[in-house]
Amino acid sequence: MIILGLAQGFSILPGISRSGTTLTVLVMRNLKQDQALVISFMTSVPAVIGAIVLGHSVVEMPLGPAALAILASLIVGYLTMDLLIAYAKKVNFSGFCITMGLLTLLLASIY
Repeated sequence: MIILGLAQGFSILPGISRSGTTLTVLVMRNLKQDQALVISFMTSVPAVIGAIVLGHSVVEMPLGPAALAILASLIVGYLTMDLLIAYAKKVNFSGFCITMGLLTLLLASIY
């Protein structure tokens, strides 16, 4: 977990994905990809809470809309995590990442 926390710290750099970094470290530590996703999602909770507490956009909102936005984010985030974990059980994670990376490079070179 110390290695995971240190790796997660790299996400403060522009262009570095917190989720991607934590997933990579966990998979490299021989966790199954669905377990790595669960842990990565769970470690995002303190980061999200910190962003809410330190963020100015929520503080400037009236309490009602801010609470509704946080609740909606919680529900959609939970449902998305459930879908992604189910998807991860069916797909080879490294193959998926390589395919998406190549697709991104191809689309970036076209546009």
